[in-house]
Amino acid sequence: MILNICDNPSVLEVIRIINMVILIVKIAVPILLILTGMITLMNTIKVGNEDLLAKAKKQLVNNCIAAVVIFLIPTLVNVLVKVSDTNNQYRDCLYSANSEVINQKYYENAETAVSKAESSKTYNDYHEALSKVNEVKDSDQKKFLMERLNAVKSSIDNKIQEDNKKEDTKSENNSSNSNNTNVPGDTDASNGDYHVNSINHIKYNLYNQGDARWGSVKYDSNDDIASNGCMITSIAVLSSAYDSSITPLTVFNSNYRHRSAYKGVNALSNNTFSCYQNNSMSNNDIVSNLKSGNVVIIMVKAKSNFTNSQHYMALIDVKQDGSQIFVGNSYGKGTGTYSRNGWFNTDAVLYDKREVNVCTPTSTLLNKYN
Repeated sequence: MILNICDNPSVLEVIRIINMVILIVKIAVPILLILTGMITLMNTIKVGNEDLLAKAKKQLVNNCIAAVVIFLIPTLVNVLVKVSDTNNQYRDCLYSANSEVINQKYYENAETAVSKAESSKTYNDYHEALSKVNEVKDSDQKKFLMERLNAVKSSIDNKIQEDNKKEDTKSENNSSNSNNTNVPGDTDASNGDYHVNSINHIKYNLYNQGDARWGSVKYDSNDDIASNGCMITSIAVLSSAYDSSITPLTVFNSNYRHRSAYKGVNALSNNTFSCYQNNSMSNNDIVSNLKSGNVVIIMVKAKSNFTNSQHYMALIDVKQDGSQIFVGNSYGKGTGTYSRNGWFNTDAVLYDKREVNVCTPTSTLLNKYN
C-alpha cells in the first residue's frame, strides 16, 4: 500500500512540499523563539527591574528549551519510524520525495501509458497517455514521448479513414443494387442525407447545422444556428424518423431550442420516442442501447476529436461487434475525418462525453418502418 502511494509522483510532490515546510519550521521557529527571548531580556535589562529580569531570564531558558524540542522533533519522528518500519518503506518514501525522483516517476508513468497506446491503438489509451506525457517535466523526454504518441494518433486516424472509405464503397454498392431503396444500414453516398438503422430499419435524415436554409438564423444571443445549433440539429435528426419534414429550423421555431435534448425529441417526435437523460451511463451501456435499436444524443467536450469546446451529436447505428458507431455529426472541427457523418471507432466517438440522452423508439414508430 505504501509502495503504491510512493510510486505516485503527485503524492511525492505533496510529500516534498510537506518536507520543505517541516524544514522551514524546524529552522525558523527555534530562531524566532531564541530571538524573542533575547529581545525581551535586553529590554528588561534596560528597565533595571530585578523581578522582570528574573522572569525574562526564565522565559529565555524556556524559549531555548522549546527551540531545541522543535528542532529535534522531526529527527525523533524519523528515528521512531525507522525502528517501527523494518522494511524502510516509510523512510524510502520520504527520501523519494525529491525533484529528481519525482520527474523520473512522471516519465516512467508516461512511458508505460505510451507503450500501452502503441499496443492497443485506441483513442482512450491515446488520450490517457497524452495526459501523462503532459505531466513530464523534462522537455527532451516529453518531445520523445510526443513523437511516439503522434505516430499512434496518425495510425488511428488512418485506420478510421480506411474504414470510412470501405463503408462508403459498401453503401454505394448497396444503393446501386437496391435501385436506391432504403437498405438497412445504408446511407445516401452522394450527399449523405439519410441513414437507415441496420437493426430496426428506421430512417434518419442527416442535417448540417450550417445548411443555407437555416444556418444564418440567429438566436436571441445573436449566435446563429451554423455556429451554435448542434443540439437542435441533433434533435431534428432523431425526430425526422417520425416526420421527415422536421428540420433544425422546425426545432428552432419550437419551444425546445433551449431545453434538454431528450425533451426536444420526445416533443418533436410526438412521443414516438421514449427519451431520458443519464449522464453517468458507461460506454458499454451506450453500445448496448445502440445494439438494441435505441439511438443516443451525446454532448462531448474539448478533449474529443470532434470539437474544441462542446458539441452535440446523434448516434444512430452501431456495428454488430460494437467496434464502430454511425454518427450524425451536424458540424465538425478541423479535418474532414471528423467533420462528416459516418462510421467512427467507438472509443473515438464516446471519449470525453459529458451528457447522454437515450431514445427508445416506441411500437408506433417501429410499425411505421417494419
